[in-house]
Amino acid sequence: MVGLTDPMLEASNADPPRMVVDLSQVEFFGSSFIELLFRMWKRLNERSGQFALAGLSPYCDEVLAVTNLNKLWPSYETTEEAVEAIRSAA
Repeated sequence: MVGLTDPMLEASNADPPRMVVDLSQVEFFGSSFIELLFRMWKRLNERSGQFALAGLSPYCDEVLAVTNLNKLWPSYETTEEAVEAIRSAA
């Protein structure tokens, strides 16, 4: 994750505070990436923002289910579905 943390955290400062993280090319992630997602979500949440994940692999989806983060972060099959859901919620 070297080099990834700063740009992703910076992106969570978006105005308006809305973010979709496209994970369609990710097959595996661990606790460090979950921590980064949590930090991004927290920044957005503190500003009443919207956060969603898209394109989760079965393994990544299972990791989020085991950690109960799937109840905290909505996930969608495609980025387009996630963007539309966030747009509708605003």
